[in-house]
Amino acid sequence: MGVYQAVQRSLRATKGRERVSDITIKITDNSDEFIEILKSRIPVALEACGLQAERSAKLLCPVDTGRLRNSITHATAGDSSRTFSFTESYVSGVNEKGKKQGLNKKQKEEAKLSEVIPAIPEKEQTVYIGTNVEYAASVETGHILPNGSYTAPKPYLKPAIENNKEKYKAIMKRYLKG
Repeated sequence: MGVYQAVQRSLRATKGRERVSDITIKITDNSDEFIEILKSRIPVALEACGLQAERSAKLLCPVDTGRLRNSITHATAGDSSRTFSFTESYVSGVNEKGKKQGLNKKQKEEAKLSEVIPAIPEKEQTVYIGTNVEYAASVETGHILPNGSYTAPKPYLKPAIENNKEKYKAIMKRYLKG
């Protein structure tokens, strides 16, 4: 029997009589425990969102050899072993072997911005999706070939995020609601 039902029964029992019994209500603050439970569920929810984003990106990724699709992965904050960014050699348009590869001016600027992103803090509540394949950005955003022709973009990462926002919200609700 709940506290509310007990109070109602007590009030009904005394109705019509002069005497009303004392009622004691105890309020307990469990907010600290609640916050700790919530904090423990956030990494699990982010991991679930990362898996969904990875799955979606792999479904959208164009396939030639399968290398790019198989390299798509996700990482949560603090898992630096699975996070990557563009290398300066790629931004400059020359790979490690000295071979030219193409990024247009806008893409080079965007890639340079990724170089100034600091290391991911351990407690940051973020999930990252990406790949370490050197030609990934060229596939996502399009690029200029050595002969001067242009290869159109075949986006797979951005649509994996943009087209599934409601799924990510539902995942977060499911894990955080308890």
